[in-house]
Amino acid sequence: EKYSKKYILDNSIVFVTPVHIIKEIQSISNNGNLINNMCTNSQMRRKGIATKLLKRVLEDAKKEGKDHCILQVYSDNTPAVNLYKKIGFKIDKTFLSTEKRIVYNMVHYL
Repeated sequence: EKYSKKYILDNSIVFVTPVHIIKEIQSISNNGNLINNMCTNSQMRRKGIATKLLKRVLEDAKKEGKDHCILQVYSDNTPAVNLYKKIGFKIDKTFLSTEKRIVYNMVHYL
């Protein structure tokens, strides 16, 4: 939490970290945020909670003068990929995880 900002809504949580803090992440520029560790309570899924959280994160990033937000998601996590696309994220890069799973690096320009 030293570098990350935490957002909580209805037992769901997401952390946002400036991309320049995490060198291992493929970023667009040093003026972006990484959305990481998004967790939605299983009983609260499909109720718009994650959408509300993400929209708040994007609004705050824009107010802070950031130019983009990025996140990484496994390509087979279809509900999450669809949510991110619905909000305006685009697949920027694709790579293999250490577990040999396809990962999307997705970006939302602000």
